[in-house]
Amino acid sequence: GTTAFDIINQDIVRYYGVGPYWEGRGFPDYEGIPVLKFDPRRKIIADWRLDGGYWVVSNRTRELLEKLDGDAFDFRPTISSQGKNPVPGGPFWLCDVIRVLDAVDEERSELYMGQTQTVDGTLINRRYQSIHLARFRPEIVGEAHVFDLARNSMAVVDDIFVEAITKAKITGIAFCDLQSIDRANRRRRHYSLPPLSRPEQGA
Repeated sequence: GTTAFDIINQDIVRYYGVGPYWEGRGFPDYEGIPVLKFDPRRKIIADWRLDGGYWVVSNRTRELLEKLDGDAFDFRPTISSQGKNPVPGGPFWLCDVIRVLDAVDEERSELYMGQTQTVDGTLINRRYQSIHLARFRPEIVGEAHVFDLARNSMAVVDDIFVEAITKAKITGIAFCDLQSIDRANRRRRHYSLPPLSRPEQGA
């Protein structure tokens, strides 16, 4: 199928430039405003799309994200149109998660760690290659409703965030439960691991 939109001036504005936050997150000071031309053949434009590591979100989505947890995001405006008409749901915004927390409780979680070994044997750059079952440290998460993992590019959200997005009927995004036993067991099968048992009711 066709892409949802084309970036008309990406070379001029340095669309994929490095941002000022953790590991290049966020957006640089663009030399102009990105121009997005949405495919006029598309009858439905989703509120939320992924483009090269960035989210592209509708105006109502941006307003909701700022209300939910504004400090977690960086936004940049775009000039967006569909054919000769304004795009429904526009203007659209570039969006990136800039809050990064090293909040996984590794002792209580099930994950696979990738490590880079230096010449002297020192292990560095510990990254989560796969997360089957995640538990988080509440003293690190605090009041945050959304954050990126420091050792994985995954964005993590809480139940308040999911409920608000669902209630607003934001389209184009889906969630997976990192604390689901069923999900963990589906992933365990790929590694020929036995299934985890469910905790007893009331335990």
